[in-house]
Amino acid sequence: MSSVHEFNAAIAAREARERGDGERIAELMNLHPLEMWFGLPPSELQLVLESGSAALAESSPVGHAVLQLLSADRLGLTGAAEVTEDDRISPFVDALKKRLSGDAVAALALFETAELVTAPVPHVFDATRGLRAFSVAQTGLTAMLAGQLGDALAYFEKALACPVPRALTFLHRESHLRVALIHALYGGQDTALVHLAAAARVERSDSWAELGLDAETVLVEALLAPAVEAEESLERVEALPIAAELWPFHMLATHKLSVIAGHPARARDRAAHFERAGVVGPAATGVVGSALPWIRFYDAIATGDLSRAATELDHADRDLWQTAHFQAILEVSRGRPAVAVRILYDYAPHTSALPKAEAQRLTVLAVARHAESDAPAAEDVLVAVAPHLTAYSGRLMEFLSPDLAARAAEHVDRWPVVTEVPGSDARVGSFDFEPLRDREMDVLRAMATQQSRGEIAESLFLSVNTVKTHQRSLYRKLRVNSHAQALDVARRRGLI
Repeated sequence: MSSVHEFNAAIAAREARERGDGERIAELMNLHPLEMWFGLPPSELQLVLESGSAALAESSPVGHAVLQLLSADRLGLTGAAEVTEDDRISPFVDALKKRLSGDAVAALALFETAELVTAPVPHVFDATRGLRAFSVAQTGLTAMLAGQLGDALAYFEKALACPVPRALTFLHRESHLRVALIHALYGGQDTALVHLAAAARVERSDSWAELGLDAETVLVEALLAPAVEAEESLERVEALPIAAELWPFHMLATHKLSVIAGHPARARDRAAHFERAGVVGPAATGVVGSALPWIRFYDAIATGDLSRAATELDHADRDLWQTAHFQAILEVSRGRPAVAVRILYDYAPHTSALPKAEAQRLTVLAVARHAESDAPAAEDVLVAVAPHLTAYSGRLMEFLSPDLAARAAEHVDRWPVVTEVPGSDARVGSFDFEPLRDREMDVLRAMATQQSRGEIAESLFLSVNTVKTHQRSLYRKLRVNSHAQALDVARRRGLI
């Protein structure tokens, strides 16, 4: 809590509003913009600034820009005067506009041009009174939303090195929590725990932002809880209000916990409820535009609807490694494990520094090698991933190939046994299919055109008996007993 002897810009602003002192409000916005922004709830800050709007327009470009942002003028809803070029806030207004519209990738490019972000961190004293820490932390958040997790971690570490006044200590707590969130989802468990503990040690400020950080703390704690508590952790996360701009990571946390708990449909249902609210615009990029398609993809895979799964991936950002990860899963399920292996190796540099993400990649790689009938290669991957296997990756393995998961538990040292979840709604074994050979695929495509067996033989320059042999092999690999069933399964798997 702040000392009674420390100047409090929020209290001074309230007093100035009561006196009708617009010049004092403009002065406070020039000297203490962040203490004003975070010391007063947004609705109250807007009232304070409106009471001094004439003075702001004349002598406080910072205050004028903030008032425009609060009233949505800068978001294009009404005509607004341009902010002066020397305004410290103006470089971020356009970036925030882009980010709030969902275009995190374009917003990140704008943030990264700002001098406050690119300049070295000052030692001991920072004349910007926290503006540098705020700017760098905002860039870190934008990098998260754009899907550039390595860059985000670097920006948050830089924000932690920036001095802040006591009224803005929450900026350091926020940075610790967001590093912890990235690691809880994709990185190292121990690193996440270290930053969660560090966040708890930061002196609590009087800012309204602290309540949002309390919710982020619950989210991180739920992700870091033992797997046996997944059901309880999922309920805790479901009870939280969905975080404002961090909603994609809130949704991804819900998905991860629901998979561990054996109820992936709960993440699908919550995502659908959120999507109906119309928060996500069609121009969203990065994780903002991809989180919901990823969750819908998983649901489509779980229900065996591979055509829908492929459609969902078309809506995700193809530049993100997570999309490539799901594409690899899709290729394995289509019976093209060699394609999946190439994809998995191509995006390896993006997960090498994120242990949980790397465990997910290796899990799918093992399934792909297994689907190729390359037992030695599959076993090598299993041995490599065993010490790092997480509960989520274990469930992923069990879901993709229960046969391979059982073999791993029996034959691979240090392989954790994933216990069955009572009442699980997950469909397992979706990818325990043998891959189809090229000629079998040719016959399958011909079958889909309703050609007779003789016509297929003629078009493919095969004998009728050879076509019969390929059809029997198709039925066995697709686990069906008839022509119609074969086509139905093939369509659901996206093979035709």
